[in-house]
Amino acid sequence: MTEITENTKKILEVILNLKEGQVMSYRDVGALAGLPNGARQVSRILHSMSKKYELPWWRVVRSDRTIGLPEPAKSEQMELLKKEGISFTAQGKIIIEDESLNYEPINKELEILYEDQDIIAIDKDANLTVNSKGQESLANYISYYFLKNNIKSQVRFINRLDMNTSGIILIAKNPYAQAYYQKLIENNDFDKEYLALVEGNLEIDKTIFLKINYDENNKKMKIADEGDEIKTYFKNIKLYDKFSLIYCKIYTGKTHQIRISLSNLNHPIIGDKLYGSKYKLDRFLLHSYKASFIRFRDGEKITILSRPNFDKYLNSSLLRGDS
Repeated sequence: MTEITENTKKILEVILNLKEGQVMSYRDVGALAGLPNGARQVSRILHSMSKKYELPWWRVVRSDRTIGLPEPAKSEQMELLKKEGISFTAQGKIIIEDESLNYEPINKELEILYEDQDIIAIDKDANLTVNSKGQESLANYISYYFLKNNIKSQVRFINRLDMNTSGIILIAKNPYAQAYYQKLIENNDFDKEYLALVEGNLEIDKTIFLKINYDENNKKMKIADEGDEIKTYFKNIKLYDKFSLIYCKIYTGKTHQIRISLSNLNHPIIGDKLYGSKYKLDRFLLHSYKASFIRFRDGEKITILSRPNFDKYLNSSLLRGDS
């Protein structure tokens, strides 16, 4: 019998773990298998394997490049695949191997906004790095939470926030979930919305397009014709005497894209000294307040909310100019 490659095994395991009636795109099958250019590999493998096994998914490979499992594989087909090292269950459960922690566990209370069997959403404080070598970080706190709750997984971040940005951050409990949600982000199917308190009165309701790249000399992003394009929508929510509360929605997920876009409008985020703010705070006032996505496994729409803590700064002498 011809040996099956590791990539073929990974793809077949994902397909055979589909629930009855569930349909998944070639792209997502490849993503869950952790393979680059997954859709192309899935297409090639389905074609090459069709002559080798009579598995039930062949009946529903469709022109829109999706695949489904209308009925469980027959026992003799399952046994043939098991002999070649492919593991799966007939109930549609993904096989997830136990892993060792990849960060030192440190006990620190977390504010959990949402949790299911595949992900956990945390309300991150400002002045906290996501993961830094030689520095206490959110990854250490997540490791302790995993250890305490017998979650035998490495810490895998789905999205990231700057150290001085607060709000929603998602962590995967297995590599399949991480691949799925990062693919959603890559395809703009994962909504990330922010609130920013900026200097001056900014009346805006528009989408901003810019091109940016990294300025090595100044250690920040800069506007550049040859840079990567960013797309961000801004709308003013409330105007104060000297400040504006701005709603921000990102579509491209590039480093510092909200910060540089608002700075380019001459309304930097309060406290963001790197991008021109005149206020010296212990953080800058940018908060990831809403995340919406289609949940892994069952396709349910999930929305997570987090309230920013800007009031203490608005009411402080640091912003009123009393000091």
